Amino acid sequence: MSYLFKEYSNILECFFFGIAITGLFNLVKRIKQIKNVDYLIIVLGILLSILPEIMTFNSTNNTNLLFIIIGGVLSSLAFIMPGVSGSMILLTLGIYPVIINCVSECLMLFVTYPDKNQIIICLTFLISFVISVIIFSKVIKKVLTKYEHVFIIFCLGLLIGTIGIIFKNIIGYDYHFIIKIFIV
Repeated sequence: MSYLFKEYSNILECFFFGIAITGLFNLVKRIKQIKNVDYLIIVLGILLSILPEIMTFNSTNNTNLLFIIIGGVLSSLAFIMPGVSGSMILLTLGIYPVIINCVSECLMLFVTYPDKNQIIICLTFLISFVISVIIFSKVIKKVLTKYEHVFIIFCLGLLIGTIGIIFKNIIGYDYHFIIKIFIV
């Protein structure tokens, strides 16, 4: 993934776009009826999904641990919630390359000695991810039992916002994005 991100980032964005569109269709199938209040929930989901885009620092060298923790928490939510891409959240935050490089270096532990900072970044991300999965899985289970329809509508909003971000990134590379989408 590290190689693909460095060499083919625009094609990788198109791949994530395809995954997100597929998730969108799967969520829409689960919705039986939309009420007027549901549109507000969708807008809330969209706003929440573009929040990382606003907070982004888009640097592969920035190792701000607060962003690493936020990335771990948000990607754990994506791990639990249907149709939301954790990789896309990390890409949006601008820490995907940081995490991928850290994981690559830490996996090469037996071949080379990774930088101490890389190990700290990996452990920070892993700990925030695991703690968040444990907490949010319990919270989401309770929410799903009481408010399944609202939760699915909220996830739809998150996914629409994510698709918008991916689409913006694809257009940002060049205007031949339609060809790329059909190729991927």
